[in-house]
Amino acid sequence: MKKLLMIADDLATAERQLEKVKVFAPEQVHTVAIHQGESPGNLETDLKDLGQQVIPDADNSSEVIVASQSKDLLHRLGELVEQKAPELIVIASEDLSDAIDITLYKEVLRKTQAALLICTDRPWKEHPHILASIDLGDEDEVRMDLNKTVLFTARTLKETLEGSLSAVSVISMKAITKELDLIEPAEVVIKHGPERLEKLKEFLSFHGAEDCKSKISAGSPSQQIADAARQMKADLTVMGNVGRKGLQGFVLGNTAEKTLTNVRGDLLVVRTVESK
Repeated sequence: MKKLLMIADDLATAERQLEKVKVFAPEQVHTVAIHQGESPGNLETDLKDLGQQVIPDADNSSEVIVASQSKDLLHRLGELVEQKAPELIVIASEDLSDAIDITLYKEVLRKTQAALLICTDRPWKEHPHILASIDLGDEDEVRMDLNKTVLFTARTLKETLEGSLSAVSVISMKAITKELDLIEPAEVVIKHGPERLEKLKEFLSFHGAEDCKSKISAGSPSQQIADAARQMKADLTVMGNVGRKGLQGFVLGNTAEKTLTNVRGDLLVVRTVESK
């Protein structure tokens, strides 16, 4: 992830994000500040100077987008995605608190397969805990390749940051099953958990992560991933998303989009496209 597009509302947000993304050793960082109303003075220069201070080895650039309407902002962000071809887009979690903002970012993400990092205002611990979400419910080639990418990314971050690593795999339960109390999540874990745990450990061991802590849960994947992140006090959760090509495809997919609103720590979504 050498080419980053970072969206920040102000210098304080930009600094928090830069301190986190420097772990990726980016070669190019373009920081965008979105501003309503008149141009905010020297913000563009200040953003570039801040980038050079925090990540001096990167080619830092910045700009301020002054837009009074969402369509103007969408147009400029779309242009940036095409021009910069980022491998990672970074936004603040508070920018996802408004339905309009969510719709806006979803439209921008349609234009790229870049990974997405959602940053909270919480700093990472000195030795952060990384949680990898491994989807073993449908072991097709595309998803298994994505699982490998998730684990590789999480392991790399863990080693670079000298942190710790855990993995969670959720046995998905249809909402209707839970609502009708046909079966409890605990019963699913008792019945199917050992088999899923064995699969997870085999996957982790095969890819050199046999020392990784493992957790199996059942229920809504988005809620269970968020619960696991909270219980394990994860600083960063890494998960994958398989989208589909064309107008019928999800931008992030149901699980990823719902996890965005549930997880309390930072979330990194690595993405791929499934041809259909």
